[in-house]
Amino acid sequence: MGYLTSLKSLITSQKPVRWGYPEIRFYRYQELVNDGGIDALINQNRRVPNVKNRVDEQIESAVVEYAIEYPAHGQHRSSNELRKKGIFVSGSGVRSIWLRHHLDV
Repeated sequence: MGYLTSLKSLITSQKPVRWGYPEIRFYRYQELVNDGGIDALINQNRRVPNVKNRVDEQIESAVVEYAIEYPAHGQHRSSNELRKKGIFVSGSGVRSIWLRHHLDV
């Protein structure tokens, strides 16, 4: 929190960077503070979901239902059993769906 306090005093006083911060970081933080206040610095979400790597909602719901129905099956067996039903998803795809839905198996 001391970092944010010193950064806030630095930004609000409009002084140039003299504490070893790169200028680009200073001006990026200054822009965030001007737009959204000090909370904009704390509530930054750096990770943007990659939507194009997601499977269809039907496949995802089938994988979740199968995981609930057969909790002892691993990711590759689940993939093979779903493939028999006509749902094509890899073992690692099954695992990523489980992680997205917080299914710890």
